[in-house]
Amino acid sequence: MGLTIHYELRLPTSMAEDDVDDIVAALQAYARTLPFEHVSPVTSVSDQPLWDLPPSDRPLSDLPLDTSGADVWSSCLEGWAMLIAEPFDEDERGFTGDVTTARGFLVNPGEWCETATVGFLRCANTIGVPLGWYWQCSCKTQYASNISGAFFVACHTAVVALLDRAVRLGVDVTVEDETDYWEIRDEARLIRQVGSGNRLVERIAGPFVKVIGLEACDEAPIAGQRPFTRLETGEWEDED
Repeated sequence: MGLTIHYELRLPTSMAEDDVDDIVAALQAYARTLPFEHVSPVTSVSDQPLWDLPPSDRPLSDLPLDTSGADVWSSCLEGWAMLIAEPFDEDERGFTGDVTTARGFLVNPGEWCETATVGFLRCANTIGVPLGWYWQCSCKTQYASNISGAFFVACHTAVVALLDRAVRLGVDVTVEDETDYWEIRDEARLIRQVGSGNRLVERIAGPFVKVIGLEACDEAPIAGQRPFTRLETGEWEDED
């Protein structure tokens, strides 16, 4: 639970692999100019078995960022691609993806944020007709506000800036931003949204904390809020 930006990326079937690679490389280069905590190398799916994937609870910052770690990044990308490629229950997309065609990179917007991925894989409908290149991802940024409101804004707007660049490069981008920033581009509203989001999570989590104690909730992102107890009174505000 937490404010998240969801996005889908599409390129036409006619686009050659080399052109897709150029777009991914341009996006990765631009990502390195943004205030992301980490940006991985661009990789494509390898033959490395999935059991070599890092543990799901291992932070992105612990993974190698140089080219010697390309096999690790490739495995991470493969894991994401497998989630995208296979339809799930009540999935209305009506297509499947070819994991072997996946290429892309990963970014960590900042502390307390989820990892975001950017890439493409070929997809086809249920009878095998090609539908183009596709990717989707969701990146939760709400708990960057554990550091400060300004830090949350920096993390969230960096993800938006990367998606803006994708649009300028000709990518068909669909975004559902739970903070409404994608549509409104108002940082003051963004601050208010995360404050409201934190109070909502606290109202849900607060009763559990009172019963089992804050120490038992150390792994919950809301437990990192400064100070957690002020959320219950509705007094959350930005702290630099």
